[in-house]
Amino acid sequence: EKSERYGAGDGASGDERMEFQFTNDNLIQMAEFFEEDLTGQSKRKLWTKVDKDMSSLIEDNEMDTFLYFSIVVFIKAKYSNVRLPKKSDKKFQSKILAPLKRWLLHYKVSAHGLTFDEFDRFFPSWLREYYREHKAAEQGGITKYDTIRMEEASSPSVLDDEDAHLQAKLARNKKNKKLGALLGSGGMFGSSSNKDSNRSGSSSSRSNRSSSRPPSEETMRADIEAGLPLVGIKKGDEYERKIKDDIEREHWSQESLEWEQKLSPVADAIEKTDITTREKIWDKFDRKKVEKLDCDKSLSRLIYSLIALYIKTQDRNARPPKFNSLTPLLQSICNEIKQEINNKYNTPNNNYITKKDFKENIVTYLKKIARRRRQSSASGLSKSVSITEMMKQQKR
Repeated sequence: EKSERYGAGDGASGDERMEFQFTNDNLIQMAEFFEEDLTGQSKRKLWTKVDKDMSSLIEDNEMDTFLYFSIVVFIKAKYSNVRLPKKSDKKFQSKILAPLKRWLLHYKVSAHGLTFDEFDRFFPSWLREYYREHKAAEQGGITKYDTIRMEEASSPSVLDDEDAHLQAKLARNKKNKKLGALLGSGGMFGSSSNKDSNRSGSSSSRSNRSSSRPPSEETMRADIEAGLPLVGIKKGDEYERKIKDDIEREHWSQESLEWEQKLSPVADAIEKTDITTREKIWDKFDRKKVEKLDCDKSLSRLIYSLIALYIKTQDRNARPPKFNSLTPLLQSICNEIKQEINNKYNTPNNNYITKKDFKENIVTYLKKIARRRRQSSASGLSKSVSITEMMKQQKR
């Protein structure tokens, strides 16, 4: 029964049913299904099916299986008399499972893994967001997620017919050159290959020149919103400072806006704690004892706990705002902490904060960020400017 429920037997030989072609366009309907139709009991069955080590987490190595079974449950509930896509299908893997897994792990799921509560509460909205951003990128629009930009940039659909034809011809010539060497006729098979290699070289040069251009303002804006480091801009450049200071707050929650102005007292409260207390706080998030946390994935939860600690020190009965309502603020703080670390240790590609650095320097980092936010607010740099408005200004 379980095999049938999760489609293990649907690929049997002799099955003449049409295979269901799952695409990103199905994600919206799938989100609605998980939100409106799938019961809590069914969600728990799905979860148990994947969480075989009973860790109460869907971890990195389980994510593709989790996504596959989620898609299978959706298809079986909504479409009758169809054959399920196979998890081993390379196209299904490369077009659906791998990109969605990469996006979830990079932007939504913490380093520890996905909890059932997060799955139950946020999975549908994540699917919708992924669909919107993916669709925007497909249509040549702007997406703030780097993994989707890279996916679209590497997609064959962005190559024109001439380049695709050239690549195919080069592959054939390479094969012919090997054959010619075996037959003792390298000159005959090698001549056209050399010419095509020259053409390929010039094409590659054009590509390199194109990729070396600095990112557009809207791209950098999107990276800042997503908590990504700026690339392609010289350190200390006035333009980079302008983008960094001008944080996009148009879609921030009221709680994020409010607590941005309270970072100084939060930093002061953490300063009053001793090293042992900070170590205990750290250990709650570093469960695997690796003594480092990813600034893009795990650090936001730790910073949230510092805000919650400050609130409890002021009033033991007070209830901190929900994590999701502070996510925009937390992401921007984590991005600045990462920049502080990389500037301090001259490690531009580092993405982690160590336990030692947290214990010794987190107060300094938070105070610097709080001071910059106050200065930005005082000088008017905190004014929200949408990407659309920036694009309009560029066109003028």
